[in-house]
Amino acid sequence: MVTRTFTIPIPTSVWIFPVALVAILAIIILITIIPIVALKIEVKDSEIVISAPPLLKYSFKRNEIVSINTMDLSEHEEYKPTLREFGIGVPGYRIGWFKLANGAKAFLAVSSNEAVIFKLKNGTYVIITPKDIENFLNTLRKLEWI
Repeated sequence: MVTRTFTIPIPTSVWIFPVALVAILAIIILITIIPIVALKIEVKDSEIVISAPPLLKYSFKRNEIVSINTMDLSEHEEYKPTLREFGIGVPGYRIGWFKLANGAKAFLAVSSNEAVIFKLKNGTYVIITPKDIENFLNTLRKLEWI
């Protein structure tokens, strides 16, 4: 007795869904991971540039600043982000535009509680947590930002 097994051809439409799903997931991962890895804060003579390619970049000039403070964010509820407007918010990491508990709009680049908070003349805040906060503050002092 001879037994033969046959299959049916797999139509292209069957492959479209899993390939599209993998592509969408890869894009989401890249848009989330690349900004975290590539984030940098550049302090220039008259400008600070915060960039997290490919989507996020914000800069402000020295003459736009009302105040610069350092504080522990866990002790100041008014600076807690309540709404993400455009950016990335994963546990322990936030970058982009957020609405704060005090109602103000803020650009955040935050991964810890010890932060430098810039209040700008237009009412927005820039809240960052540089890796070496003392070196960052010394750079601001050397360039006479503070």
